[in-house]
Amino acid sequence: MVDDTMETQMVFFACSKISVVAFESLWRDNNGHQLWVDAGVLTEKETALLRSTGALVTNFAGHARAGDAGEMACAVAVIQEHHPAEPIWIEAM
Repeated sequence: MVDDTMETQMVFFACSKISVVAFESLWRDNNGHQLWVDAGVLTEKETALLRSTGALVTNFAGHARAGDAGEMACAVAVIQEHHPAEPIWIEAM
């Protein structure tokens, strides 16, 4: 039996500021979502501001171009190591 009262928590991997904005919109409805941001997408100040709202933000140390399947697979593997039981949303272009 599925408990419909529990909200699914997801990990979002954003490779652009557009995806970060999409995450923020969804995060307002479910603060359990977490964000991983590709290198160079946000400045330190932007990351700090997002964290100040209570959002859980991780900076991805590598760089994964959204159009490169190999790089994205490597990035997802790293995220899965940290969040093995959670679904991962990835940006596709």
